[in-house]
Amino acid sequence: MKLIATKSMLYGGKDLQAGDAFEASERDGKLLKAIRKAREVDAADKPADEERGSKPTPAAPARQKYQTRRMKAKD
Repeated sequence: MKLIATKSMLYGGKDLQAGDAFEASERDGKLLKAIRKAREVDAADKPADEERGSKPTPAAPARQKYQTRRMKAKD
């Protein structure tokens, strides 16, 4: 089901802003519409990806992971 986000949210591991188009399952789509986080794509709506053209957006840099230290008691 094609949807458009009406509010900022996290879905499918992606951070969506209001107006972003995305694909969701039927079950998730019904839930997101019920809580007014998304709406269905109309024929007049054009997904944001198509408006920008075929140029892909640059990927965000990977987050750094925490390093742990192993503490040992001194003898």
